[in-house]
Amino acid sequence: MVDVNQEDYRPVFFKIILGSIKERLRIPPKFLHHIVEDLTKTATLKISSGEIWTVEMNSTKNGVFMEDGWQQFLRDNSLTDKHFLVFNYDGNMSFSVQIFEPDAVERVYDAVATHCTTMPPPEEAAGHLNNGKRPRGRPKKNPVPTPYRHLPAPEKNLSQVKKVDMVKKVKNQSSSKPEKKMSKTKHH
Repeated sequence: MVDVNQEDYRPVFFKIILGSIKERLRIPPKFLHHIVEDLTKTATLKISSGEIWTVEMNSTKNGVFMEDGWQQFLRDNSLTDKHFLVFNYDGNMSFSVQIFEPDAVERVYDAVATHCTTMPPPEEAAGHLNNGKRPRGRPKKNPVPTPYRHLPAPEKNLSQVKKVDMVKKVKNQSSSKPEKKMSKTKHH
């Protein structure tokens, strides 16, 4: 059995972006007992860059949904089919949202370059340099917000880039060899 420190425990649920989730997000019914006492007409969604969105909550006979503001959150974060979202409940109808790309890698925001990257945030990178150890445990509950927005990553697949580079390299090598032969024949 895992010993969980109650102060560090935050209820969590996840969703994969598919179909009707693009219109509104249903809170899992078994998760509702975590928020029933806090349930209000609005909730906030916060991503690792510090940006916050407000979404309206709607309770129906079919469940509790994030509606108005949800589609804006999806658009602003360029979320499409197969993105995986983890919702950490921070209390008071506030959720910290971790975004995972369709390739299963977590989206991390680089405050220096103002775009999404797979590099650790500057404060984590500094931790790597100072003591040579990777930070452990959950991130701080109240990370320092940064004012930068996510820009969509280039659509090139890394394996395609490597293939193109290899093709260029082979072409350059083959095109340079005849030039050498030609230069040798000219000098004779």
